[in-house]
Amino acid sequence: MLLWDTTFLTGDLDGTPGGEAAALLGASGGGSGEFVHIAAFGFRDGELRNLGTAPVGDRTRVQNAWLERGRVVLDVVEAGPGDAACCPTQVARKVYALEGGALRQVSSEVRGVLGIGMLAANEWQLVEIDGEPLPAGTEAPLVHFEKDGVRGFAGCNRFTASVAETAPGRIEVGPGAAATRKACPQPQMELEQRFLARLDQVERYSYVAGRLALEYRDGDRYGTLLFRK
Repeated sequence: MLLWDTTFLTGDLDGTPGGEAAALLGASGGGSGEFVHIAAFGFRDGELRNLGTAPVGDRTRVQNAWLERGRVVLDVVEAGPGDAACCPTQVARKVYALEGGALRQVSSEVRGVLGIGMLAANEWQLVEIDGEPLPAGTEAPLVHFEKDGVRGFAGCNRFTASVAETAPGRIEVGPGAAATRKACPQPQMELEQRFLARLDQVERYSYVAGRLALEYRDGDRYGTLLFRK
């Protein structure tokens, strides 16, 4: 299993002295499947131990995670009625608690479907392009989504572009972005050009362990722009 440290949570989960922690785990199920779990950890008798692990779902995307009143709360995007397994759009809130010596799901509430308005509450900072970190010494692009557009900092210049949501989780950006025309050092300009070109090719959006994933297509090639809050 792979531990996603982007969702590492610390706090009290059992009401006893000494804090606990919770983290998301991902495990490949073969093919395109990925099973997501939530695990709780704590020190017992001076040793760090797994206090319990519970399933979250297959290909379930975690939008947000936090601790509240001794429980783990996850906002997720999961497969709903009519969704293909690859492309979940149903938004739900799942709550987990340590009970009877195990971590258990104690509630699950459907809260709607994926919508671009969910992105508007945050400014998102680019951290990876196709799984690779940004070049050392460059300033990260920033994006802020609105109802029918996206604006932000492309790495050197400010930009704006139109956005149309064609279906839950599916968007069309542009074509083309309007940007200021400031010159910057070559590494920054190259990052900006690469980022804007990929942004214009974005077709889908989702989440990966609390981070925003914009998925693009360049001909027969697919890639991902990954952002953090």
